[in-house]
Amino acid sequence: MTDDVLTYSNHRHEREAGFLAYPVVSRRSEGLSLGINLFPDRKLCNFDCLYCEVLPFGTDQRFSLESLEAELEDFFDRRLKLEFSDYPLRDITFSGNGEPTLSPDLEAALGLCARIRRDRGLTGVKLVVITNSTRLDDPETAAMLGNFVRTEGLEVWAKLDAGSVERYLATDRSAIPFHHILSGLASFGKTCPVVIQTMVSRIEGKPFDPPEIRAYVDRLRCLRSVGAKITGIQLYTKARPSGHEGSEAVSDGELVAMAEIVLREVPGIPVTVYGQNGRIPLA
Repeated sequence: MTDDVLTYSNHRHEREAGFLAYPVVSRRSEGLSLGINLFPDRKLCNFDCLYCEVLPFGTDQRFSLESLEAELEDFFDRRLKLEFSDYPLRDITFSGNGEPTLSPDLEAALGLCARIRRDRGLTGVKLVVITNSTRLDDPETAAMLGNFVRTEGLEVWAKLDAGSVERYLATDRSAIPFHHILSGLASFGKTCPVVIQTMVSRIEGKPFDPPEIRAYVDRLRCLRSVGAKITGIQLYTKARPSGHEGSEAVSDGELVAMAEIVLREVPGIPVTVYGQNGRIPLA
């Protein structure tokens, strides 16, 4: 496990060094988040996002449940009290060096974290999976995540980075069709609540402009019209350097302006906004 609390701007660095569990001061968690990395030895993702913070790296570390359990026990037995007592632990979050739902170990690792959380009486600490939404319409993946939603209160933070196909291709740079992302959000969201997470940045100099915001709003409306249970929307921008050129953070004002449109056009869904330096309050 990494020795330092990693912050908004630097937690990319140590996360790539082969750790399975890494403490992060997280904007979206608004406190200390204990990240779980299922891919300590490589990056494994079916997206190639222009804004991605995970850089090429190499390590001999391999994932195992035994190693993860040892790191978790060390964190909760010693480090949480001695080193991180000034930070409220908000969640245990699966993200790491890729897309968690691509790992064959996700179910077992979720079960391990849920057990340790329960055994230690950490009822106020959330269990979260951050996903790019590509496998939400896979029956086995959806059933597995749904079981943890129902039994452990798992929160699924699901990516929707665009309203248009063009923006999706420019931002997430994936061979997976955009309609597949939308169908997964719709099918999974009908049975389980989801939090929509959206990276708002300039892509090759182009902002999330009014036509794109309208298209994004239309996607949200469509998802809700088919019964998707969207319990929140997170709008956030870049806070860390990426391995690619062509993506830039947007201003707090741009984020707030977009949030106000979403709140007005898709009423009833809470929207939270995170700039480079943390949460931005909305009027």
